[in-house]
Amino acid sequence: MSTVGVLPGESITELSRENPETVLAVAAQNYLGAFGFWLVLVAGIFSMLSALQANLFAASRISLRMAKDRTLNHHLSNINEKFGTPDTSIWVTCGIVALLVLILPDLAAAGAASSLIFLITFALAHLIMILMRNRGYKESNTYRAPFFPALPFVGIIACVGLAIFQAIVVPAAGIIALIWLLVGAVLFISFFVKRARAIEASEQALDPDLLRLRGLSPLVLLPISNPANAESLVFLAKALAPPVVGRVLLHSIVIPSTEKDDLEKRLISSGDVTQYALQASFKAGLRPDTITTIADHPWEEIERVVKVHNCRSLLLGLSELNDLQTSQNLEKLVKHVKADVVVFRQPYSGWKITEARKILIPVAGFGTHDPLRVRVAASLWRASQPEIKFIQILPSNTPPEILQKNNSNLTRFARRIIPGKTEVQIISNDDVETELINQASGHDLVIIGLGKAERNEKAFGHLAHALAKNTNTALIFISKK
Repeated sequence: MSTVGVLPGESITELSRENPETVLAVAAQNYLGAFGFWLVLVAGIFSMLSALQANLFAASRISLRMAKDRTLNHHLSNINEKFGTPDTSIWVTCGIVALLVLILPDLAAAGAASSLIFLITFALAHLIMILMRNRGYKESNTYRAPFFPALPFVGIIACVGLAIFQAIVVPAAGIIALIWLLVGAVLFISFFVKRARAIEASEQALDPDLLRLRGLSPLVLLPISNPANAESLVFLAKALAPPVVGRVLLHSIVIPSTEKDDLEKRLISSGDVTQYALQASFKAGLRPDTITTIADHPWEEIERVVKVHNCRSLLLGLSELNDLQTSQNLEKLVKHVKADVVVFRQPYSGWKITEARKILIPVAGFGTHDPLRVRVAASLWRASQPEIKFIQILPSNTPPEILQKNNSNLTRFARRIIPGKTEVQIISNDDVETELINQASGHDLVIIGLGKAERNEKAFGHLAHALAKNTNTALIFISKK
């Protein structure tokens, strides 16, 4: 091994020990003079600025993607109309970097921690590529990395190995990176996770391939009894279980009879209903499974099938909700199954949900937003671009500043889940039931999230039954498990 720039009688080890930060510049000075020293120094400065620019550019791209995905706080997601950049997020990032420079005693450790986090990010990128390749379609016209899966596996091993080496050589960097990741996880869980779930549901409805790439396969049970209502029910099933990745199980129940002729008629009717539902499913882009069971008690049979097939959602088409027997059976079913229950009340037999031009979505609060309600609304907008109105009813004594704040929050929420133009309204009224009935009468469809019922509470309370009794509007009730 030969070295250049070391004085006679001096080793490269001694030179490095005496000048640990400028050993290359000193070595260049020894054989190129002052020109060599400044050449290496200026080159080092440009190299550092290039790395900083790359890091800041990467941070700004991540902020831009999060802003477009609507997963950032609305204050951070403002995008400059002229340059198309998330100005606020970039300034916050620069501020955090400046703060770290001022408070950290060892900037070298901070730089090493940054490199460690980037190595972890690169390892995750390789892992995501493997998942997307395995969950993607077999044929694709886009670029496909060669030597799969060996190449991404080598990349993961290399990145993880370098990250572990970095953490061992510079322990402070490992500690800083761990603290930084934990702080990020806490912030996400505390401020973003609830909003992200609703936005994710909207994105999945607008782009069903997201579910496929995430390896999800939700199963929706759809009992069918009236062929005239099959088309609208299949549309809702498609919203709850998107095509290609989601699965729908069409369920036909035959009630046994001791009369041979009567039983034969029921079997023929069940076959006709299933055939019509399959035709509607194929037309909508679904490839459902079908099941026909024989049972004396349809409600108990539906409960059994939900449990046996571990269904994520149950979609019921009911023409009457206020019947005492139906109400009791529905409440019993909701409490006994571990699935989200969606009830669709059509105004008349044969009504098509895609013909709804004015849709009303009441919103109770902003703490949580039902992903199923968001998915149904986004699917309807994707199918026919109807007029969608979000309302919130508050007590009449609510201060004006609260009304204005809630109006801003509701506007932001509507924009996050529906890409098109929506209408929002904050209403002051102590009589929620009457106001909601009046609002529903001017719309074709009302989508209501009932939330999660407590142990001693009814899932379908007084308000739901009042809407069903006093309106002829199509209603969708969503009960979360």
